Amino acid sequence: MNNLKEIYEDVAVYSKDTYEANHKLERDIADMIEPYTTKLSGNEKEVLEDVFYDVCAEGKYVGFCIGMKYCFRLILELLSD
Repeated sequence: MNNLKEIYEDVAVYSKDTYEANHKLERDIADMIEPYTTKLSGNEKEVLEDVFYDVCAEGKYVGFCIGMKYCFRLILELLSD
């Protein structure tokens, strides 16, 4: 695991712990787009879902990276005392 992306995928994507969180995210996305489904064709709904999933995936990765950097900085601070 040479880079943060590989660590992220191992911990936050393929981990058993993320299974329920991912299902909750799917339900939340379905709830967000539900009011628009009567106005959209099947293809438009699918495109909208894909955009939401892509944005959520990027947000999760960015949040993970920020959290890891914070964690390492905190560890360094604690070790420097």
